[in-house]
Formats: sequence, C-alpha cells, structure tokens
Amino acid sequence: MASDVRATHLTSSGSVFSGRTRVKAIHYKGGTTPTLVLKNGDANGTTLLTMNFVDNVDDNVYIPDEGMLFPAGCFAVLTNISSATVFFN
Repeated sequence: MASDVRATHLTSSGSVFSGRTRVKAIHYKGGTTPTLVLKNGDANGTTLLTMNFVDNVDDNVYIPDEGMLFPAGCFAVLTNISSATVFFN
C-alpha cells in the first residue's frame, strides 16, 4: 500500500522525525571524508545505520523495499556533510 512520503532537509545534525518512521532515501552533499549516521530516537539513541561516502560528492542513497524502520524516530548525525535531505514515511 502506498503512503505519503515526507522529507526533512538538514544542514547540521538534527531530528529527521520524532515519531515512528521508515527512512526511504537520502540525498546528500558531502565534503572531505563525509559520514552520515542515523540513530533511533535522538542523538543518544542506538545507531541503526552508518554510511561513509566518497569526498566531495552530491548523490542519493535509496533504501530497498519498505525502507528502514526507526521505531522511536530518526536522528541524523552529519559529519563533513553540508546538507542532507531525508525522505521518510
């Protein structure tokens, strides 16, 4: 069943969504040794996904199937990433 997809644009670490959600895709613009970490809930939550990217790339990451579940919400930690848009539902 289809459901509405929403997006949060971040230019620094922060909350993507504060309730139960599924991350579907991420668009990012990285600098030198960029890393994106997605945590369950808040900055102190369990790390569910860590991605290291190639330097100075503007690209997309697609999560297969129904996306990745974050039961308590999703918090993104951006390291050397100037912006990230996280798509979720």
